[in-house]
Amino acid sequence: MEAEQLEVLNFISQHPPFDELPEEQLKKIAIHAEVAYFRQGTDILKFGDTIRDLYMVRSGAVEIY
Repeated sequence: MEAEQLEVLNFISQHPPFDELPEEQLKKIAIHAEVAYFRQGTDILKFGDTIRDLYMVRSGAVEIY
């Protein structure tokens, strides 16, 4: 497991509902996670976009309008 995947694993294992999952399930999630970084003011999704993924904010904030 790569360093970034380990960071994802450590992060999700501390937050519900993931903190209730067995470690093997957490590892599977971490391996398939894709980490992205966005600058302030960047549109991540726009109204009408089809949402196919789960997004988690590790640091910073997201404004929804």
